[in-house]
Amino acid sequence: MISGIIITTEMSLAQLHGNDYKSVREAVGGYIELVVLREEFEGYSLYVQEEGKILGSPMNDIATAVWERSFGAYTDIILGNAVLMSSKLDSEGNHLLIDDDEVEVVMGKITQAFYRYAHPSRSGNRHNK
Repeated sequence: MISGIIITTEMSLAQLHGNDYKSVREAVGGYIELVVLREEFEGYSLYVQEEGKILGSPMNDIATAVWERSFGAYTDIILGNAVLMSSKLDSEGNHLLIDDDEVEVVMGKITQAFYRYAHPSRSGNRHNK
C-alpha cells in the first residue's frame, strides 16, 4: 500500500492511496524521479515527472514552492504533477504510509510554503528560508 499527497499543476492537493508505484506514475503522468527533501520538508520525498521539462509539461507552482523551501529560491522548477510521500521506508523498501493526521499537518506546510512563494513581499524574501 502506498499513500501520499498529489500536488497538481491545477493548484490542488489530494490524497493518494494506491497499491504500488504504478499509482504514483499515473498521478504524476509518466516516469517518476525521486527527490529527497530537506529543511522544512525533512523526512519527506517528492516524486516528480522525470520528463516534465522535455515534454513541456505545465509548471507546478505548489511543488516548486516545496522545492524552494528545501533547496533555495530559483534553484529549479517542477513541471507536471508531483506526489509527496514519507521518506521513511519499511523493511521491504516501501515508503511508510502517511496517516490522516499527518496529511493535515503536511498539507498545512505545503500551503505555507506556497504562500511564501506566491507572496514574497508579505512573507519575506524568497531567497531566505
